[in-house]
Amino acid sequence: MKQFLQISVLIFGSLFSKGQPNKAGFPFNAATGRIHITDSVKLRPGYEIFWCKELVSDWANRTAYGSLKKTLFWLPKGTSIGFQSIYESETEKGKYFKPGQLDHYSIKPNGRVDSSDKTNGTVGFKINFTMAGDFIILEFTDFHYSGFYNEIGSFEDEQLTGPDGVRHLSEREKPWLRIRRENYARLQLVCQDLKQYIGKHYKDH
Repeated sequence: MKQFLQISVLIFGSLFSKGQPNKAGFPFNAATGRIHITDSVKLRPGYEIFWCKELVSDWANRTAYGSLKKTLFWLPKGTSIGFQSIYESETEKGKYFKPGQLDHYSIKPNGRVDSSDKTNGTVGFKINFTMAGDFIILEFTDFHYSGFYNEIGSFEDEQLTGPDGVRHLSEREKPWLRIRRENYARLQLVCQDLKQYIGKHYKDH
């Protein structure tokens, strides 16, 4: 069942369209210039944003480090996620965000981390959400990466910055496009899981 807005929606301060690509091939928010993942779920008329906050919190508690599951079963081995609290936007009332973190470290058959895998690292992100009519609108965005040896970069950056904080790394040194694509795909799965959780549980509120 597709519960997803097929049109552009006035949200997060401006009009954006799903699927608008940037030069690296990722969709992005035209207002912020940030790469993002967007989706929506149709709720019943009169549904309150307060209940949406509870749903997002319940889902995050179910999937985060401290939960019984610890990792989502469909994420690759060595991948886990965690979340901070929900905050309201300081500039736009009724719009909320929840910071999160996705860690991915390749695991050897012996159970140890494979430090030779250049894609190992952590991606910080933010989940924006608000109500638009009878829909909750979800946006995963503000993706930034930190590597095993403190390589850093936002997904919008053309190159990663090295551990010295000055020199940019080549694709041979650190496969930045691959890192972004693989982590973007993982976060698409996370977004889909949140969407399905809301669609299944919103009637409980």
